[in-house]
Amino acid sequence: MSMSRVRITRDPDTMGGKPVLEFTRWPTEIVLAFGCDVATIKDQYPFRTISEIESCIAYERSLHRRLGRLAWRLRVRLAAWLLDADADHLRSEGWG
Repeated sequence: MSMSRVRITRDPDTMGGKPVLEFTRWPTEIVLAFGCDVATIKDQYPFRTISEIESCIAYERSLHRRLGRLAWRLRVRLAAWLLDADADHLRSEGWG
């Protein structure tokens, strides 16, 4: 993984304080729903750079070390559920 200058920030006024890419509303937990696979994430989010995706993965891995295995697994499941729920909502609104 290459070193990058992409920053992860947390602000209570942005996405309820979730960690996001700096100057965006893109939460780092999105990478969890795709198994932290850079190629898959890049296919789903072509507007994100490899460096941004790698920074999110690195952040989530460091969080895993701090939280422990059980808490991190719950976070992974929640991220996948939220992504599915969001997709279901968009479909019900006629967007896909």
